[in-house]
Parts: sequence; structure tokens; C-alpha cells
Amino acid sequence: MNLLRFFRHVVLQPVALLALAGSATASSSMAAEGLTKVRMSFDEDLIVTRLANSLGYFKQEGIEIVPVDIRQFVKEDYLVQEPLMKGQVDAVEHWFNHTIFGARHGFPVKAVLMLNDAPAMKILVANRVKDQIHGAADFKGHVIAEGAGYATKAVVTGYLARKAGVPAGGYTSINHAKEGRLEAVLRDLKADKLDVMTFQEPVTSGLLESKLATTLYDLTTREGTINALGAPFPSESILMAPQFIKEHPETTQRLVNAFVRALRFINSHSADEIIATLPAAYFDGKDRATESKIIRNTLPTYAKGDYSFAPDAVRLVVDAMLTARFDQSEEGIWRASGDTTKVKDAELYTNEFAERAMKTIPSQAKSSEPANAGVSIWTQNVTAFRKDHGAVGGYTKKWDLSELPHYAPKQKLTGTLRFWGNNYIKDGDLRDYWEAEFKKFHPDLKIDWHLPTTGIAIPALSCGVADLVMSRKAILMDLLTFEQVYHYPVTELSVVTGSYDVYGWSPAFIIAVNKDNPLKEISMKQLDDVFGGARLGGYVGSVWHAEYPYSRGPEENIRTWGQLGLTGEWADKPIHTGGQSQRGNQTVQFSDIVLRGSDQFAEGYRAYANYITPDGKINSWSVQAQHAIAQDKYAMYYVSPASLGPDLKELAIAPYEGGAAVPRTLETIHDRTYPLYGQYFFYVNREPGKPVDPKAEEFIRFVLSQEGQECVQREGRYLPLTANVLKEQLKKIE
Repeated sequence: MNLLRFFRHVVLQPVALLALAGSATASSSMAAEGLTKVRMSFDEDLIVTRLANSLGYFKQEGIEIVPVDIRQFVKEDYLVQEPLMKGQVDAVEHWFNHTIFGARHGFPVKAVLMLNDAPAMKILVANRVKDQIHGAADFKGHVIAEGAGYATKAVVTGYLARKAGVPAGGYTSINHAKEGRLEAVLRDLKADKLDVMTFQEPVTSGLLESKLATTLYDLTTREGTINALGAPFPSESILMAPQFIKEHPETTQRLVNAFVRALRFINSHSADEIIATLPAAYFDGKDRATESKIIRNTLPTYAKGDYSFAPDAVRLVVDAMLTARFDQSEEGIWRASGDTTKVKDAELYTNEFAERAMKTIPSQAKSSEPANAGVSIWTQNVTAFRKDHGAVGGYTKKWDLSELPHYAPKQKLTGTLRFWGNNYIKDGDLRDYWEAEFKKFHPDLKIDWHLPTTGIAIPALSCGVADLVMSRKAILMDLLTFEQVYHYPVTELSVVTGSYDVYGWSPAFIIAVNKDNPLKEISMKQLDDVFGGARLGGYVGSVWHAEYPYSRGPEENIRTWGQLGLTGEWADKPIHTGGQSQRGNQTVQFSDIVLRGSDQFAEGYRAYANYITPDGKINSWSVQAQHAIAQDKYAMYYVSPASLGPDLKELAIAPYEGGAAVPRTLETIHDRTYPLYGQYFFYVNREPGKPVDPKAEEFIRFVLSQEGQECVQREGRYLPLTANVLKEQLKKIE
């Protein structure tokens, strides 16, 4: 019940608890935000359901899923049909075959959408007998492990054997308990007690990796299933009661639409992309590597493009179930009993809603992104990547810096200045420019540079191994670390403005939409409402604020283009937000500036990250975002200059305090009138009431001078400070 716990504790806690207590009775009542509640039970924690929720498809369709533990109505979930027919639950995600058993027992539920068209199993043959067993006809006289005797694995194995002419009882069936199944099967396989095995993941992978077995029938794909069984095999499906479908056709359609959107996403994305998109909570309590492997191996079982039920596929499942020899367990006896004459193929399903959804929800373009090699980019030649990108863009303009103060040393320095942090000043020329100019004033001072990465800056200062550091805006953990050591705040000084168009050199955030989008501008408040969600508060530095606007409710959310003033075909269309992964430094800064330090992003936010391709290259998040926006008419992403191209359009931004929208230009970033400008900082350890370390102070004063800022504009990546900004920074070390 992992998915139930997920919905209960993460997504819909108050409503779900009511449902679990039996208090939710109105299946189509409207929730607080105008969403229609759908009480739903889940057989498995399927990625399609997780994606429909995390990508915002349920909400987009006006659906609020209220999870229901079916066992509050019946003792086991194979009896789902009765709660559906009694209106105790509205929809169930379960195997299609439950429509057959329901019909036999007087609870004729219908399937409205097929999620999987393959039963996700493989039939393996022990290598020691693979020369004897070439197909199901050879099962006769052999020992077969097939899970529980009432389960679909046993049904499929028996169906293949009967089709091949093997008489009833023609082979010996062995069942292994689910707990510890792989170990038990391997033990019997090694002891030569098994000849054939029918299982699903992760057992099949474990058996194949043992090198003791070989695949005989692969039923993890539609093609393999057709080759083995003669037709697709509808498996996990969405089941509903005919009365609910009749009384609530719109709700039924919207639920189907949400799942079709998630299936379209699965069909158009690689396993690595899907794994990266799944919410972190999906992996709670699981080994991520193992679970990722299962996802990769079961992904082919999902229906591709067509999610309706074909008559021959339905007939296959009916034949298999009605001719199966179930075991004598309570579930097996129930499945084998009932009136078979009540099973009418055409009454087990309806394609009305799936066909309508497939017509109105277009297939997504297959991802063109290269494969992920699955190794950390930081173990590769990242410096070369930075330098390559740092060579693109830049400026040659020279601003008048005459209003900035000249550097005048207060004292002559000797010894060593220990400087840690920002790699970009060495990936470019700025470190060398600063050092050469500063040494004209202090020839006897040595500067000990340690510039592997910005991330090391504040930790080095906290540990006392650095006198001065340069970093992007300190994140919460940076500040907490320093304050836990020294019990006072670190001193922060803005020393350069971020670049206009140089990737990596703290460029201004760009809000981009598809080129066909008519929107031209947006305000900072609207950005908060588009990219953010209801929240309890946000951080300013290391201080949590719970007052408005750091906290706000869902009523301020903007989720459609009409809420931004677009009309016509755009008015009711959803806004698809995206950008860098929330774990990326840039997204933390974006949250600080736009979302009031809350990290509360809109549901369905599409996160991209840099990764290494098999040929050793870095596929940057910026390029991935560019491709995504070009393919999505309704996208609005925050991006970097490396994302820009002919298929994108950037928006002008109006400040929080009001006024005209400001376009991103070299000048508006330099003067910081464009609200989403970037910047880089010096941090120094200054105990309250005491002076700054002399070596650090002299270097700070040098950088915050005409001479230091001239070095900045000579390099042409970061932008020099204006006089007003610079003078405010100097006050911090007085």
C-alpha cells in the first residue's frame, strides 16, 4: 500500500483520512479548490499513477484522488468488485481479469482504460534442460514454479500448456511463498528441482543473472505477448461500476484523461527521464538502484499509443481465466466458482472514454535527448565544459567607472591571503587580472588560491582555513554551518553582477515560453503565483518567516494562461512550468528571489539536470529545457542563456513593487533594473564589533574599487557594479 501511504501522508492527507474512516460518501462532490473527489483503490504502486499526480494531470483534469483502503470493506483486494458496485469506492486500479470474476459473482464492473497490454512476466527454462524444452508442448512431465496457484502467472502457464496439447495435470506445479521467493527458487533451481519458472520482476532478473536459466517466453512486451499468446493481454486497468459511469460520465472522462496524459508521458520518455521525474517519495523505503532497475525492466509492459481494449485481447483473457485450474486456496476457489454464463465479453469493458481521450490528448514527441551514462558529472572534465560555455557570449562595452572610488591601500600587506571558492574566476581570466593588479599595490603578499568549486567556499570559511571566499548566494546549510561554529552571521558583500549571456557566470534568470505564445511580459508576483504554490513560509538567509507574503494560500495560484490575461484557445489551457532540478544551486536562488525562499514549487514542475552521456559529453539542463519548450506550446520555464533559440521567446519582467515590465538587456542587468539579475559574493568572517582581517579587507576594498571593477569589465563576463551598489557594499566593512 505504498501509493496509499503516499497520497495519505504527502498529497491529500485530510481528505484521505476522511475516506479511510469511511466518512467520504459523495463520490462526485466538489473539493475546496473546485476539484472533483474520486475515491480510488490501488493494487500496485504504479509509476503511471505517481506521474499522473506529480505532473499535475489529476489536478489539470479537475480531479482530486481520495485513496481508499479497499480492505475496510472486504477482507482482500481480489473482492474489489463488491465495493465498486455498492458505491463505496469510485474507481480501482487493478487487473482486467477482475471484471471476469466480478461478472461470475454478480458484480459486473467495467474496465474503462487499459494501462498495460502485457502481463509483465517471463517464462524461463533451466539451462540444464533447455535442450529438452523448446516450447509449452514440452512442459509435459516437468516441474514448473509459477507463484501462487490462483495467480495470473499460473493461469498463463496453464493456458500455454493447454494450447500446446499438454493434458490437465501434465506437469507438476510448485508454489513458492512471496516472501523470500527469489532465494527459494534459486535454491531449488540449483538443486535441480525446477525445470520451468514463470515470474515477474524482480524475480526474473535475479534468475537470469544467476546464469542458471534462459528466457523461453517474454511476456513483458506487447509483441512478445502476441507471439506467445496470440493477442495482447490486458493487465493493470482502471475499473469502475456501470452505474457510476452512467451517472458521472464527465468525472469518468476526466479520470481517464489524467491517466492517458501520464501514459503519453511514459510512451515519450526514456526510463532514465521517467526515473528522474518520479517524486522522491516514490523511492521511500526502497533501494533506489533496485527500484530503478525494476522500472527499466517493466516499462515495456505499458500500452503504447492505444489504451483501448481490443476484442481479441479481451477474449484471450476470458479464455485463460475460464479454463484455468485454480488451486484450492480461498482466493482460488472464489475465482473458479460463480456463473460463467454471466461473462459477456462486450460487457466487461467500454472504450468510449479511452477513445475520446486518445483523440483529444495528442501523443508527445519522443524524447530526443541522448542516453544517460549514469555517472556523476563531477567526476568528469567539468572544467573543459565550463570553459567551452564561458567562451560563448560576453561583452566588450566599457562603462564609465569614474564614480567608483580608486583603491588606496590602508597598509602594506605581507604573508598569505587564503582565498577559496568560485571556480569561474579561474575558468576565465578574472583571478589572474585581480591578482596582477592587486600585487602592484602589495608585491610582498602571496595569494593562496583554492578554487575547485563554489560549494567549498562557506565550509572553508567555517573551518577557518580561508580568510576570504567567493560564492554564489549562500544557501541555508552554508549559513547554518557557519552560525553553528561562530554563533553570529557571516558577512556578505555583492562584488560583481552576474553575466548577461555567459552560461555559468551567474547569468540573469530568463523566463521563456514557446515562440507561438502571445504573452509578452509577466510580473514578479505573477511568477510567484505561476511557479509557486500554497506555503507556510520561507527563508530570508537563515531566518524563517511565516508572515505574508512568505506564506500564502492556494487562492493565489495561477495555473492557466487565461489567468495571465490570454484569451481564446489559450484561456483554459494549463501552464507547464519547468527549469533546473530543485537540487540545483540556480533553482535555490530562483526560489529565494521569486518564491520568497519557500522551495514550494507548483505541482508538475518539470526538473532537468546536467548529466553525462555514454560518449562522455555533458547534456546540460539548459539544452534539455530548450528542447522541451520548443515541443510544448504551453510551457513556461526559467532558463539560462544556453537555452535560447528560435523556438523560444523570453518575457519582460515587472518588479514586485510594480511598474513597467523590464526586458533583459546588457544595460538592465548592469543597472539591476531587470528583476532577475544574478550576482556573486565575497564572504568574510567578521566578529561583531571587531574589524575585518586586514588582508581580507584590503582585497575586498580593492575589488570594490575602480581598479577591481575594471578587471571585471576587462574580462567581459561578469558585469561591474554601479556606484550605488558598490558604495552600499563598502559600508559593510566599515
